[in-house]
Amino acid sequence: MVDVHTNLAVSLVATAPSPATSGTSLVVTTGEGANFPDPATTQFGPYNVLIWPAGTIPTKTNAEIVRVTAKSTDTLTITRPQESTTARTVVVGDQIAMVISAKVFSDIEDVINGVVEPGDHSFLSWNFDPIINGSTSTPLGANGTLYVQRIRIDKRVSVTNLHCWILTAGVTLTASQNGMAIYDASKNLIGQTADQSTAWTSTGFKTAALTGGPFVLQPGLYYVVFMSNGTTRPAPIRCTGTAHNANIAAASSRWATADTARTTFPATLGAFTAAANPYWVAIS
Repeated sequence: MVDVHTNLAVSLVATAPSPATSGTSLVVTTGEGANFPDPATTQFGPYNVLIWPAGTIPTKTNAEIVRVTAKSTDTLTITRPQESTTARTVVVGDQIAMVISAKVFSDIEDVINGVVEPGDHSFLSWNFDPIINGSTSTPLGANGTLYVQRIRIDKRVSVTNLHCWILTAGVTLTASQNGMAIYDASKNLIGQTADQSTAWTSTGFKTAALTGGPFVLQPGLYYVVFMSNGTTRPAPIRCTGTAHNANIAAASSRWATADTARTTFPATLGAFTAAANPYWVAIS
């Protein structure tokens, strides 16, 4: 949950906490309690403020972040310390203010992609929330066709595994010719999994370790690719619909096919053709 925000919530400490390093209430300058939101009446509840000595620049050694949990006129009830700061001796005359802290940005990051994040499933990223998947799927196409799923990474991560969900099992898959790989935005191979010809003859959630991993990936776009050869290729779970590549050039499709008749992954992916089957993938 994000905190409430307001402009110019600034005052001085008129009555210090007691004890000064652990007390849980303080009083600000008379009348200036009105500058601070009341957690009991705001939509978002408690919020953090910074306390530091008057006439100085706040630093890690002289400032403390505390959480305001209640307000009565000019008296603030606080929980301390917050956001990895250290409790300090708060004295009369100290400055107190609502500021932009690390928590503000962390809250934004937590909600920017919606209610459910990959981290809620212990993933680093995915191409979409798995709840969108349908109850039917489509087998991977002709032997050796590469099926490409674009995935976005928003921060530097160390990737060890690729994941998918096999809804319909493959039959008589060719050894050493079934697996997944990850490519960079320029479509160059980063790493590939070991053979999945046995794993994909059963259904359910699949974890495939990247050979030689983990691989450190910087923020940007990447492509997770399926390759399958066999009598009956598996059907990874997917969502339905026809608009999943809307307004995207074929060369940078979110879902595409690339090379055909492959028995190994190429060093660089070939030309993309937009595909109609948006298979679900994740990384960890």
